[in-house]
Amino acid sequence: MFLSAGRSQMEALAQKHLLIAGTKRNLLGNQLVLITPRDNRVVTRITDLLQDAVTHIAVGEPRAFPWANTLKRPLATLGLADPLKPKLVYAKMSGRC
Repeated sequence: MFLSAGRSQMEALAQKHLLIAGTKRNLLGNQLVLITPRDNRVVTRITDLLQDAVTHIAVGEPRAFPWANTLKRPLATLGLADPLKPKLVYAKMSGRC
């Protein structure tokens, strides 16, 4: 069994004929969430991330975390990708889970 959060990884396996025909399944989904401290009074909506009070936004490094690419589309759609870019801090995979 192989589980992947990235479609490109699954497609690469399929192109190399490394999947048993008819066994590929989408098991889980995902959604974008905004996590803030419990006592947060600054950020209640995603557009609040533009405020000067928000200096860093932690996200997964897209090369290490394929699901991090799902952040790009909504930010671009909302016109937030470029303004938020300087605030993004990328988390890297440590090799331990």
